[in-house]
Amino acid sequence: MTVILLRDAAITLEDADGVPVDLRAGLIGGRLDVGGQAGEYFTLESPWAKYAAGGRRARLTLDILAETGAGSAHGLLREWLLSGGARVITITQSIGTETLTCSGAFRLVALRSLARAHFAGGEPGRVTAYLVLDGVLNLTP
Repeated sequence: MTVILLRDAAITLEDADGVPVDLRAGLIGGRLDVGGQAGEYFTLESPWAKYAAGGRRARLTLDILAETGAGSAHGLLREWLLSGGARVITITQSIGTETLTCSGAFRLVALRSLARAHFAGGEPGRVTAYLVLDGVLNLTP
């Protein structure tokens, strides 16, 4: 189930030094999908207990511009893909008069170009980043 469409959201991602970096400049859009329970369901223990003890699955998809400048979202995500590991992402979305903030440690699974990274005219192309939650997703209304 899509929880947040990331059109006007503020998104920060930790860089390799753990410093939050604002990704809005290179962000085209994206979405946060939260699924059912995750966990080990069929063990010698009660499968229902394991089901209840499992957490939510979450996937984050980001559509970004393939810009290579210093501090660009694309450059930061490419560096992360090579270094691996989980990094904290924080999403803040205004909904009417309320603000929803969610954060969690995510792992970058893949970067996929929807065309070539740069179009023939030199304009930056569009790249999609696929991330999965690695732990707990914290929601703050």
